[in-house]
Amino acid sequence: MGGFGEKTVMNTSQMRRWRWVAACAVLGMGATAVRADCHLSQMEIPVSVVNHRPMATLTLNGTEVPMLLDSGAYFSVLPLSTATQLGLRLQPAPSTVVAKGYTGKVQDLRMTRVDKVSLQGSEIADVDFLVGGKELGSGIQGVLGRNFLSIADTEYDLAHGVVRLVFPKGECKATNLADWAGDAPVIVTALDSNVREYANEVRVAVRINGVSMHALMDTGAPVTSLRLAAARRAGIQESELKEAGRTSGIDEGSARSWVGPMASFELGGEKIVDQVVKIDEVDYSRNELLLGLDYFLSHHIYVSRLQKKVYATWNGTPVFADRSGQVGAGGAGGAGGAGPSLAAPAALSAAAQTP
Repeated sequence: MGGFGEKTVMNTSQMRRWRWVAACAVLGMGATAVRADCHLSQMEIPVSVVNHRPMATLTLNGTEVPMLLDSGAYFSVLPLSTATQLGLRLQPAPSTVVAKGYTGKVQDLRMTRVDKVSLQGSEIADVDFLVGGKELGSGIQGVLGRNFLSIADTEYDLAHGVVRLVFPKGECKATNLADWAGDAPVIVTALDSNVREYANEVRVAVRINGVSMHALMDTGAPVTSLRLAAARRAGIQESELKEAGRTSGIDEGSARSWVGPMASFELGGEKIVDQVVKIDEVDYSRNELLLGLDYFLSHHIYVSRLQKKVYATWNGTPVFADRSGQVGAGGAGGAGGAGPSLAAPAALSAAAQTP
């Protein structure tokens, strides 16, 4: 969704309680040994993809609530209709809170506290949510953001309908955490070291047409999109663009969109060429690219908070949403273009040491 909440609203005691409750929940589930001295305990969250939106169901005060699972959202959010339906008491959001959607600020922001939040048999009391923003459709009744998703390492296997909260135990700082990969090449890249600690953004360095940029890994964005200013910096000419209507987020604004050719995309040793990318006229913070759900569905991804790295393997499916039919002569073609080329695992490991 492109991020929600530019200033901190994090209740750190709540974050610690979420970690403690989730950690207790996984104690009885056993642990996977990826090395003799490194064990991974996991909590699985079933996820379904509806209209290009990954959705998980939480129980709020006894009522099941389908929520958008959004790694781009800083804080979890309920629309006013859901808060009203649940009979929640609302109060004004603190003046320090700024909630920014993809195309502008969210107005009339409020907060509420849910007495009991349950997920996969685990329950925590007195959980704060932001309240505001427009309805997102597709049955979505809330947004599950990084104040929950970042309580542990996070493994995204959306192609198989699951997200896992992973708690490493033991000597795991030097372990390859892509334990599912087998002989497949593993993409490894560093999380941006300049991200504010409380924000917990999954922000990585990429190269578009050979130009270095920063990308936010955002499950809430249905497709990968590039800022117009970044597209210009990458050498994409306006004459190559084709109008694609307007785009919007949880705020009430909207912005012009185009599609255009992207000669190359590089991330952590992975290189993908001859793609068509969505380009939006937005001024979105420091992130020039939103790496959206299309990328997550084509990769198995592990975000290690412990190691400050991202691991990924390609699933063998087209990486970016097929927009070839929207580009005229001179645009990139093919359903998602060619698959990625990957460097040898040794080179990938070396690349992971570069912020």
